[in-house]
Amino acid sequence: MRKYLNLQMAIFIIISVLGVSISFYYMHKELDYIDLLSQAMESLRARTELKTEIEALTRVSTLDRKEEALSLISRMEDSLKVCTGCHGKGHHSSVAEIKNVILDLKDRSFGSVQYYKTLERLVSLYEEASQRGDMLINKRIARAEALSLTLWEIFSAILLGLLFVLVLFSLYLNRRAKRHMEGILEAVTALTEEEDLPDALFQDEFRKIGDAFKNLQQELRIKEEKLRNWADNWQLTFDTVEEMIALSDLEGRILMYNRAFRDRFGDSLEGQDIDELIGRHFPDNRKSLIRECIRTEKTHKEEIGNSEQTIEISIYPLKNREGKTVGGIWIGHDITVEKELEQRALHSEKMVALGELVAGIAHEINNPLSVVVGYSEMLYSDSALPRQYQRRLEKVYQSALRASNIIKVLLEFSRKKPARLIPCDINEQINRTLGIMEYEIRADGIELNKELSSERLILADPIQIGQIFVNLIKNAHDAVIENGSTKEIHIKTFHDRDYVYAQVADTGGGISKKHLHRIFEPFYTTKDVGVGTGLGLSITYSIVKAHGGDIEVENNNRGGATFKLRFPQYREEVREDIDES
Repeated sequence: MRKYLNLQMAIFIIISVLGVSISFYYMHKELDYIDLLSQAMESLRARTELKTEIEALTRVSTLDRKEEALSLISRMEDSLKVCTGCHGKGHHSSVAEIKNVILDLKDRSFGSVQYYKTLERLVSLYEEASQRGDMLINKRIARAEALSLTLWEIFSAILLGLLFVLVLFSLYLNRRAKRHMEGILEAVTALTEEEDLPDALFQDEFRKIGDAFKNLQQELRIKEEKLRNWADNWQLTFDTVEEMIALSDLEGRILMYNRAFRDRFGDSLEGQDIDELIGRHFPDNRKSLIRECIRTEKTHKEEIGNSEQTIEISIYPLKNREGKTVGGIWIGHDITVEKELEQRALHSEKMVALGELVAGIAHEINNPLSVVVGYSEMLYSDSALPRQYQRRLEKVYQSALRASNIIKVLLEFSRKKPARLIPCDINEQINRTLGIMEYEIRADGIELNKELSSERLILADPIQIGQIFVNLIKNAHDAVIENGSTKEIHIKTFHDRDYVYAQVADTGGGISKKHLHRIFEPFYTTKDVGVGTGLGLSITYSIVKAHGGDIEVENNNRGGATFKLRFPQYREEVREDIDES
């Protein structure tokens, strides 16, 4: 573009200099003609005076006025001196001839006869010279006017030509500049949309601009790639943190957040008030915590929660490099599980203490109860006792015996002793468990159905197998009591060539899908705190696996849930494998 501007300036200067030179030349000639016109006008004035003098000479051309005639001739001589300088070369002879005649007239005597002829000749020559002078003046005036008109036309043509050239060149430059400006805009658009710049976009003197744009694009791509990698790594690190994190501005509006925060509070949260958002999920904690932290520039920590979740939050002022507070940082740690484990642990400690207490009480009760069993059996066996009292003593004996068996089972469960693997019948362990729990089950109006197969032995610890069925039957009992419209518990055993199976099914409310995969986790329970420990099914799972078995759970089509147990049938090689494990 600079080259074309320089070319335009050079053309303008050349045309201007050329126009000025031509104008100066013609103006110089115009000045010459004006000078000639000035001389012609002076000659005309002199001729007029000469004419006047000749007429006067004619009037006084007598002998009596000889002195006056001589005076007039002298003035005519002076006038001819003026005429000599203004007439052209073609008229110098006429003027000289007039001059010679006057001089001759001056020398001659007025009394001569030739005087009058000479005077007449003088008048004739004057008139002829006057006519030729007028023609010469008119011709020079016409030439001056023509030259002036020509000069104006040339000047106008030069001016118009110069303007025309400048307009054309300006249009050309404007079009070229517009094309390159469009190229620049296209280049900026390409930079914005991350497209490659065409090689033909910039040419000639704009090629440097194109190269600069390409270099800029390359640098931008490199920096953008670095920035993208940094942002991805930062976001990946930000999202990897398990704690819920959100950043806010000075007004408490959310600027950004990590994945844990999004999973808990939802998506598209930018611009929302973080205190209001937290307050919607935790209605009992509607406080302006983050704004208070920003105002005081002090860290704040507390626990917030609802019926489902407890979160430990920490709020910090967000500061820039200069140390000025520009926002806030909200960090939340879900401590629901920790709180539940803490509560379950406290409850478990209570249950352990209660178990020890029950064991002690069982020992204390077992001794007098043994006396009741013994004496009631003796009295019941006495034939001398009336039949009516024998039936009553029989009920006392049976009840005392049942209570004694319950205490024995409690004592067996409370004793800490290593597992004793022996061949045992799974049906026998089920019946022993039901002997303890059947009264409570039927007292709650629950129908108990048993479908036990023929005897099949498994290698197991009878006490631990009994604990499995205590846990499963107790779990089925609670499910039916809480949600069962039809109160039934079904216990079934069967076997095939390799395995012995047992099933405990209930008609309760079943297990929701979100809890189904977690029910065997330690301390996990859907019951209220204080009602269940969350350890029953976990202990059951551990015992089954320790005996080489499997346990599964599924919901029934008609409602309720079914726990399915599978144990290897007793074989000598099976016992060897278990002993090795």
